[in-house]
Amino acid sequence: MSIRRAPVGPGAGAISLPPATAVDIALAPDVKLDPVAELRELAAELHAAYRADPSNAMLARECRATLALLMPKDSKAADADLTGLFAALQA
Repeated sequence: MSIRRAPVGPGAGAISLPPATAVDIALAPDVKLDPVAELRELAAELHAAYRADPSNAMLARECRATLALLMPKDSKAADADLTGLFAALQA
């Protein structure tokens, strides 16, 4: 009885795909796009999908990345949190 092994190395078992092309999406002049609102809606949809399928690592990663984009960028708040953590650890 012989065991077949999967191909190993660069390009082993790779498939050839056509080159990706950029898509230009033109919005109607009267459409106002709110990127933050769109990200919030996407985060909600990803969160719901992840809750429905928690074993899906791709959904988890995309949900985390989207939520990270929505987090405030206030560096002082993060430093205050770390200062408190370090103080608690040293006590």
